[in-house]
Amino acid sequence: MEQFQELENIFNEHLGIISSQYTVVVSEDRDFESNEPLSVEKRAEMFFIPGYVATQADNQFIDQNDDNDDDIGNGFRNSCKCANHCLDNFILQDIAEHIYNIRELEKTEKELLIMSSLSHGGFGKKLPNPRKRVKYSYTFQNHQICRGAFQFVYDVKEHTLDSLQTHLHKHGVTPRVHGNKGKKAHNAFTFHEIQNAVQFLTHYANQHGIPQPAGPRGGDPDPPIFLPCSDTKEMIHKHYSESCVQCDLRALGLSSFKDVWLRCTPHIRISTPRTDVCHICEKHRSAIKEAVGDAEKLQRTMAFQEHLQDAAREKLAYQQAVKESLEELKDVHRGYGPIPSTSTQYTKVHYTFDFLQQMFIPHHARQMGPIYFLVPRKVQLFGVRVDGVPRQYNYLIDENETIGENGSKTHGPNAVISMLHHAFENFGYGEMDCVIHADNCAGQNKNRYVLAYFCWRVMLGLHRQITLMMQIPGHARCLVDANFAHIKRLYKRTDCNSLDDLRETVDRSCYSNNAVLFEEEDSWFWSDWAEFFSASFSALKGLRGYHIFRFHQENPGKVFCRKSSDDNEHEIKLLKGSVAAFDPILRPRMILPGGFTRDRQAYLYSRVRPFVQNPWKDVTCPPVQTEE
Repeated sequence: MEQFQELENIFNEHLGIISSQYTVVVSEDRDFESNEPLSVEKRAEMFFIPGYVATQADNQFIDQNDDNDDDIGNGFRNSCKCANHCLDNFILQDIAEHIYNIRELEKTEKELLIMSSLSHGGFGKKLPNPRKRVKYSYTFQNHQICRGAFQFVYDVKEHTLDSLQTHLHKHGVTPRVHGNKGKKAHNAFTFHEIQNAVQFLTHYANQHGIPQPAGPRGGDPDPPIFLPCSDTKEMIHKHYSESCVQCDLRALGLSSFKDVWLRCTPHIRISTPRTDVCHICEKHRSAIKEAVGDAEKLQRTMAFQEHLQDAAREKLAYQQAVKESLEELKDVHRGYGPIPSTSTQYTKVHYTFDFLQQMFIPHHARQMGPIYFLVPRKVQLFGVRVDGVPRQYNYLIDENETIGENGSKTHGPNAVISMLHHAFENFGYGEMDCVIHADNCAGQNKNRYVLAYFCWRVMLGLHRQITLMMQIPGHARCLVDANFAHIKRLYKRTDCNSLDDLRETVDRSCYSNNAVLFEEEDSWFWSDWAEFFSASFSALKGLRGYHIFRFHQENPGKVFCRKSSDDNEHEIKLLKGSVAAFDPILRPRMILPGGFTRDRQAYLYSRVRPFVQNPWKDVTCPPVQTEE
């Protein structure tokens, strides 16, 4: 959301502070520009646009398993139930190719092909009165087959085939025309009824939902609103129907209600239990509902409005940084291998980095029940995205490759800086200046050691200027999360028995995802950056209050902090000693991976190994090494 209405509109349009009953009374017309929230009337008009389905780039991903081959194989075995076993005369591959060709046809083309493939089976003995039913014979590749086999080969349902035969008997091989073409159906919903449904959804979302600033992409000018995960569309439709009964209005059925929801209000979504929700928004909404009196409601609403404005402003700054990076690198083709630091004139390169939830191996698309009670081999994933290309490098960290034992100490500053340093040196563009967005997490990204690392890079001349920006917690969705979603979607329906399988899954998830392994050539290594910077750089007082940090070569050892993108900068010195005493040759000491403890290795071998498929048992869960 780029602009906010006056406080009076915030009550009605954004927070939905209205009467406790879910009214469906339509509000007055209001005109909005293209970048303003859409009115109820304009959203209702979307329903009547032929073929229009509203979409957003940041919609949640839907798992869709490609089971076409399995369906065809099952149909080949089960569709023919006659004694002649009609399909035994054909090859499965020929039938599958025929079905795929049928599915590529338009609806009218497919129906004409099916009708032309039907032939009269004869009328038998003559009767005095004309027959009302016609017997048809079914053939495929000049072989007569039964009706069930014909439906399978031509990919047509029984009811559709009956309708096509009736049409063929009355009109011949001609395209079918819907009876309501050119006229309005007698039971069609009116614009006012669609508008009422949109109005109800808008008011319901305003009362029960949590608004978010607009994502980095998406054509809908309204920000997404997440409803509680305990709500269901069927339950919300029940409230809608009851409201229509109270107002003596005609209610939409459940399927039509869902269709209106998808077409007209795609920004209203039911959150999943995993959806990140801003706890500050939750506190503000609870405070507004519990407020007594208009003055208290006004005060708490203003606080909520200020929080949303802050989040929208930082989201806009993120969008602008991504846009500038895309424009600067749109015609750049990066070769393989490192590019020397500050060797190019790029000044708008934008990076984003974050952690994904840990994954496990073995993992199977059809997960076996007992493995849910075990702790398989853990794999951490850290993503660094170059938004201007776009390209995302996903660091896969096996459980025995982390800094600590058994997969521990993976999210600390030593791990984050080690992988980030490797990404800059190997996947960077040799830029002069860069902008970095990171999650607002104190343990991983927002700490004295990460700030010291960026200050150190600038002092060494590896960058001329680095700007580290962090969005408001709970409103920090960014493009690196979209690539993570691709990985999670494919991982969910893929068998992974080893780290190599997981790497292949990451590489196949989308074209911009690339996996990076610890044991590869020219891979990264762990370093004790915390110990290295503790001696030279001091902690930043009041760190949590700042969200933007800028480091420049002309001001070595200093950081310029801002609380927001429109705030004034505050200059703070991080370097403990003088710049002249700074030694650019020193480097942190290397840390060896912690590996497995003997107990953990024995657990994997005895408990997890039975669920690993051959020949990866010894790779993922090797035998316990005996001490010599």
